[in-house]
Amino acid sequence: MFVQFAATIFLVPVAIHLVSAAPVVKTVQLHPFGQLGKCLDLQGNIRSGGQPVQVYDCNGSSAQNWEISDGPTVVKLAGTNYCLDSGDTVADGNRIEVKTCKAGKASQQWNYTDDKHIENQGESTHFITSDLTQFNKGQCVDSVKGNNQNGNRVQSWKCSRPSQHQVWSTARTST
Repeated sequence: MFVQFAATIFLVPVAIHLVSAAPVVKTVQLHPFGQLGKCLDLQGNIRSGGQPVQVYDCNGSSAQNWEISDGPTVVKLAGTNYCLDSGDTVADGNRIEVKTCKAGKASQQWNYTDDKHIENQGESTHFITSDLTQFNKGQCVDSVKGNNQNGNRVQSWKCSRPSQHQVWSTARTST
């Protein structure tokens, strides 16, 4: 006599939630083409929308502290609500300024790449047709003519690798 045991398998649904870690935002100085004595600087440390950004000697000023993460990011003046902004049109030579940070604003969407370029990743929806369009995508933060003299403005320019005037290394600040 055989006793048969019926094995019953209960399938229990298991939900697996993949949680992507939030990007680590760090406060850094941004140095043009690896020159640790030069920094990306808010001109005059005047905290207002439309204020230009320039290359300047690193001096420990809060005008040189930026919040950034690797990959998709905004580049924000540390401790403020001012972000790097590439302008409202796509054109080589647009001056980079700080403007009030606005979530999703195409001209403030950047990607800090593995090869140390700060590349605009902005996409916006055309307000008339509702088409998703690229905006300034492929434009990088560029030191005008590779000039690292104090007061040289930075601009948006078509990303060109291995263009050294589009390379921005980071160094953590003490704040």
